[in-house]
Amino acid sequence: MEHLEKLQNQALRIMLGAPGWTKIVNMRAEADLPQINHRVHAMNTSLLAKTLAQPRYSEVARRVQQSLAQDEDLFTKRTWAHTTAQGIKTLQVQAPLLSRTTDAQHPDYEPPPPWQEPLYHFSVTRLTASKASLSADDLTAQARQALRAVDDADAEIYSYFTDGSVDPETYRAAAAFVHCDNTGIFRLPDHSSTLQTELAAIVKALDARHKDKDVEELQQEKAVNDELETQLKYHEAALQEFL
Repeated sequence: MEHLEKLQNQALRIMLGAPGWTKIVNMRAEADLPQINHRVHAMNTSLLAKTLAQPRYSEVARRVQQSLAQDEDLFTKRTWAHTTAQGIKTLQVQAPLLSRTTDAQHPDYEPPPPWQEPLYHFSVTRLTASKASLSADDLTAQARQALRAVDDADAEIYSYFTDGSVDPETYRAAAAFVHCDNTGIFRLPDHSSTLQTELAAIVKALDARHKDKDVEELQQEKAVNDELETQLKYHEAALQEFL
């Protein structure tokens, strides 16, 4: 870490054009650039704060709290919890971090039984090479191969194909999904990450599936009502003939 700090200080001095007698602390203040050590601690602590909000990571919270309470002169073994506790003390965020509690579930939430089938199945089709090295024809051929790999024999299967990409030259981003009855193309903010575009495509596909499902339920309900109405009219006519 010390070697990286020296490299950053040398680069900072060159970028600012500062003379050799300028103090490092002044250059950091002018460039608004913290130490690498502090940046690593900040990223680690930020990830820890998000982790502690999830109930399944209670053991992680316990280990970090235990390391915070230990004397650094006595407990010198550099474990993950010990290093994380040092970063928390360096940033002086012990109180707000330890006061965080796990996110409570919605009061109406009921966990599904273990034997229930999942509502969605996700599969990822990997390209044979990096996307930048493949031509448009190769990408089209691999996309069609992925389409053929899906078994559409079952009428209950609804397959949505999603993709998101970022132009490496213009940094324009977009997401899309394809379904046999529906297609969606969405322009995203420039400089979006590839992960953001992929997640946006999945979210849009799920929204479309929910809307399609609502329409199907309405159509089924209408069909049931029509059948009941037909049966009522038939029985009414039979009663009138009997009377």
